[in-house]
Order: sequence, then structure tokens, then C-alpha cells
Amino acid sequence: MLTIERTVSGHDIFATVATRDLAAMSRYTLDHLPAIKGVTAVRARIVTHMFIEAGRWRIDALAPGQRARLTAATRSAPTGRDARQVTPADRAVLAHLAQDGRASYQTPATALGTSASTVKRRIDHLTGLGLLGFRCDFARPLGGRPVAATFRARVAPASLPDLGHALIRLPQTRNCAAISGPSNLILQATIGNVPPDIWAEPRGDL
Repeated sequence: MLTIERTVSGHDIFATVATRDLAAMSRYTLDHLPAIKGVTAVRARIVTHMFIEAGRWRIDALAPGQRARLTAATRSAPTGRDARQVTPADRAVLAHLAQDGRASYQTPATALGTSASTVKRRIDHLTGLGLLGFRCDFARPLGGRPVAATFRARVAPASLPDLGHALIRLPQTRNCAAISGPSNLILQATIGNVPPDIWAEPRGDL
């Protein structure tokens, strides 16, 4: 489970989950989650295409020149036959980072019986490949965007690519993906203060 949110209308809890394959997702959805005390129903939708994910969203606190200076320091991806190989040791490091993404290199190194330099080297390798990324979120009320909303839409399949790419150009869009099910597109947005009656009546299929 990557994220978990408390929501209104339709679902009490909204979670984003990643598994190794569809079989593992089926076990998680059908066996693991329903066995948790208090869970009365589970609905799952599979992401079929990710237009944008929240790690690429920006609050626009930096000027373009400042962003360019930070981007210029990005490492190039490693090359070689085994460059993209993720080892069991890498997975062990990632498991520790999943518990505390701000842990020092020494913390997982001590737990795994290795050195901090080895952990740093593997993290740098995975980051360079784009298989590992870091982001920090912000306090929405303090950042001027206190409202987080999730929309589901029914879109003609042929229009999904064009609509998805149009939505990701909006500054409010954090996540946007094509999904399985009757509502085949999901959009998550962070927006500023809105009039209290703006959500009073659904408009269109959103």
C-alpha cells in the first residue's frame, strides 16, 4: 500500500496499491484486505496507463531558472548489460526505505549487515535508473491549496489519450490515469479555496 486517504462519498478509505503482478494483486484484494477487521467491502480498479503521477507535480514555488539549476544536477542513467538489474539486496534496502524514506544510509546498512557506502551506492544506482525516486509533500492549507479531490470520469476509449494529456497540463493535476471499470479515468487534484457549494451538484460525467 503506497498511499491511504480518508475520503467522503462512496468509499471510506481510498488506497493506492502496487504488487509484483496481477496474481499478487488478486490475493491482496480478495484474501488479505477482507481479512482485516472492520473492512466490509473492497473495490479494486487496475491502472492501465499512467498519464502523470504526483512525484512530477510542482507547487510553482521556484522560478524556471531555479528548477533548471536543480535538474542540471540529475545523474545520467547507468549503462551496461546488467544496469537495470534489481538485486535481492536492493529490494531489502527498498523495504527499509518504505518504512522511513528519510532514514540515513547507516540505518538500513546496520539492519542489513552492510556498509553505509554500499547502501548509498545502490540507492544512487536505482535513482539513476529512474526505478527509485524521492519527493516531499507540503501542508496543503499552508501552501494555499487546502482541497484535495479525486474525480472519476467515463471517457470514450478513443478519447482517453487526448483527454489525459490535456488534463496533465492543468497546474492542479497531481495524478491522472486510465483505469479499468465503467469509470475509465481517474484524476486527483490539489486546489485552492473553493466556494462551499461548488460540489453541490455533479456536472457532466465527472
